[in-house]
Amino acid sequence: MREHCVDVQVNRNDRGDVLWKPASYTWLHMVLTNPVYAGCYAYGRTTQVTALDDDGTFRQYRRRKELKEASVLLHRHHDGYIEPEVFERIQAMITGNSQMHRRPGPGAARIGSALLAGVLRCRRCGNKLVVNYSGSKTRFHRYECNRDNAERGEARCINFSGLDADTRVTELVLEVIRPAAVELSAKVAREGVAQHDHAVEALRLELKSARYAAERAERQYDAAEPENRLVVDELERRWNAALERVHELDERLARTRAPTPNTAVDMARFSTLATDVFRLWHDPSADIRLKKRIVRTLVEEVIVDTTEREISLVVHWKGGAHSEVVVGRRRRGQNRTNTKPDTIEAIRLLARVCPDESIARALNASGIVTARGNVWTSTLVRSFRSGHQIAPHSPADQTWITLALAAKLAGVADLTLKRAVARGVVTAVQPLARGPWILEKAQLMRPEVLQRITKKPRAHPGDPAAPPPAQLNLIIPRT
Repeated sequence: MREHCVDVQVNRNDRGDVLWKPASYTWLHMVLTNPVYAGCYAYGRTTQVTALDDDGTFRQYRRRKELKEASVLLHRHHDGYIEPEVFERIQAMITGNSQMHRRPGPGAARIGSALLAGVLRCRRCGNKLVVNYSGSKTRFHRYECNRDNAERGEARCINFSGLDADTRVTELVLEVIRPAAVELSAKVAREGVAQHDHAVEALRLELKSARYAAERAERQYDAAEPENRLVVDELERRWNAALERVHELDERLARTRAPTPNTAVDMARFSTLATDVFRLWHDPSADIRLKKRIVRTLVEEVIVDTTEREISLVVHWKGGAHSEVVVGRRRRGQNRTNTKPDTIEAIRLLARVCPDESIARALNASGIVTARGNVWTSTLVRSFRSGHQIAPHSPADQTWITLALAAKLAGVADLTLKRAVARGVVTAVQPLARGPWILEKAQLMRPEVLQRITKKPRAHPGDPAAPPPAQLNLIIPRT
């Protein structure tokens, strides 16, 4: 047992006085991991292992066994500082918080933005993925499997951006949390109402008992002889105390019975918790460590593999369920500040007929913001066109025209031309919901198209040219 005992002489001076020293990591770790502090005697926790190296030589080293594998193990051998149940929970917590990739736990939840750190495992080699952060102002993270590369110089298995993978797993976690959150909150509310009712009933019974005691004290006071002044004074004191107790309980019962917002279960209010959970999760002030602990509470691990175009994720939930999802892989240079392809195409089409200022107004009216969440201005549109090599609008170029200008050229009203577009007589597109229609001038000015646009619809053969003589009217002649 010598290897498990603490030499107490190091904490005493020459006179035998106990010396108090600052706690160190080594001492705290020993107290939390050594079974002797949990009242357990263990012997034979190390063993000698012989291994064959790559060069063919034998190498011997000592390996530490698990506590349950000790040669001699006596629980509750002596009084310990830590209860055995608490000691076991501490060992499980330390194992789960370990960052060593050979440990089964996901590691401690840290402040990094990588939500899936510690729970991703490579499908090809079985190793856990590590996280690499980059960027100065905004930190971006990537997951990669480089264990074999770091230890044996082999090629890296997989690596990918963590933004989309984290977002997809977050959606799955929120889908699991929302029903549970609503059900749990409703259950807690119902339990709160039940506890409130129990408290009111207990106060009511206690008040009933206090009133009986006050009435009994009053009867005792009335039955006492006035000559016994000491007895009368004591009975009066007891009566007053009983009355004060009745008054106190009466006020407490009135306060408890008062309606509060939490005394009734509003199920309609709980139905909005799904939205509240989503809002709280994405709140900028939400602690990322709490999010990671929630994920690790629900997810055992995630098996991941990649191809050139997509990321395959197999989520192993606690309890044995599995979910397989596929996430599109970002190409080189793609990030969350890229403008959506449909917005790029809309600006490209509008630049044929509109100046930058008009394009900015149409984008803002349609509720479209920039990739960074800002409103559009003519300067931003001009910079965007320059970056995407989109030519500016030239008033002299009449290849493409707006629907209003096309209606003037055809000599019809705007509504007439819109109806012709709806009938398929002429092709026009509206890139934005609140933007102009554009069409090709050459197609509009073709004679057969103009004829179909301007041609009036024929009257139905059954329609009379003039009202019949027998038809009555509402005009009443004056007399």
